[in-house]
Amino acid sequence: MTKKQRPPKIPKKLRQISNWKTSLFITTALLFFICGGISAFYLWNSNLNNYAKISLMAVLLFFAQQGLHLLGWVGHEGFHLCLHKNKKNSAYLGLFFSSMVFSFQQIGSAISHWTHHAHTNNAKDPDVQIFNKYTSFFSRMLFARLHANRIYLKNTIALARNKSLNYDVILPFDPIEIQKMAITNLSLSGFWMITYIIITAQHFIFGLICIIIPHILTILYSSIRTYLEHADTGKEIFDNSRTRNNPFFTFFYFGNNFHLEHHLYPTVPCYNLPKVHQFLKQQHYFEENNTHIVSGVLEAYKYSTKKHQYPS
Repeated sequence: MTKKQRPPKIPKKLRQISNWKTSLFITTALLFFICGGISAFYLWNSNLNNYAKISLMAVLLFFAQQGLHLLGWVGHEGFHLCLHKNKKNSAYLGLFFSSMVFSFQQIGSAISHWTHHAHTNNAKDPDVQIFNKYTSFFSRMLFARLHANRIYLKNTIALARNKSLNYDVILPFDPIEIQKMAITNLSLSGFWMITYIIITAQHFIFGLICIIIPHILTILYSSIRTYLEHADTGKEIFDNSRTRNNPFFTFFYFGNNFHLEHHLYPTVPCYNLPKVHQFLKQQHYFEENNTHIVSGVLEAYKYSTKKHQYPS
C-alpha cells in the first residue's frame, strides 16, 4: 500500500483554537467527575432496591472516572499547545486541571510524550519501553498506568530540580520556565491531594464514592486505552496508531479517540479531530494507506487482550 512520508495538508481552520470549545472541553470533564460522583453518592443513600442502586451507580461512576480521564486529556492538550493561543497559558491550564488526577504529573508525561510522537512505535519511543512489557489484559489493566505514572513523577521531580532527562525531544519552553512548571505541577498535585484527604477524612463514604472509586476506575480504564491506540500497529505514519471512530468514543473522549489523526497533526485541537478524519476520508487517504480504524466499541476493546501486542 502507498505510504505517505508526510501528512497531507489540511485546511487551516482545522488547526484553529477556540476559547469556547476549550471551555466546553474542561467543563465537560469537570461535570462528568463532580456530578457523576455526587449523583452516585446521593443514589447510595436513596431508597432504591440494591440491584437498581448498584446498576445506576455503576453508570454514574463510569461518568465520574471518565471526567478524571478527560482532565488528564486536558493536560495532554495543554502541552500540545491546543488549549490557548498563548503557549504558556495553554500549558498552565493543562497543569492546573490535570493535577486534579491524583498522582498524575502532566509535565513529566509531556516530556516523554513529545518523544513518543517523534519516535512512535520505534526503539526510542518511551511508551514502547513502558507498555510493551505488559502482555496480558489483567497485567495491562492493573499495572501499566501505575508504571507510567511513577516514571512521570520521577521526571517531574527531576525537572523541578533543573536536572536534564534522557529524551530526544525537548519541550518548547526555556529551562527556567520548565522548572517553574514542574514545581507548579508538584504544588498543585499536593494541593488536590490534601483537599481529597480532608474531604475523605470528614466524610469517608462521600470521599470513597466521589473520589477514591473514580480514581481507581480511571487507573484501570486509562491503562488499557493505550493498547487500544497502539497495539498491533506499525512504525510509519497512517500505520502507527489507531482511531476509534464510534460516536460513543467521540462523545466520551471529546474527540481524543481520533488517535491516528492526532499523530498526523499533534497541534490540532481534539475537538477538530473528527473533522480532520472526515477530510482525510473524503480525500481517500484511508483507502490508500495501511490505516487502523475501528468502528465498533467491542471491536476496539479486543486490542486490550494478549492476542494483540504493543509494538516492540
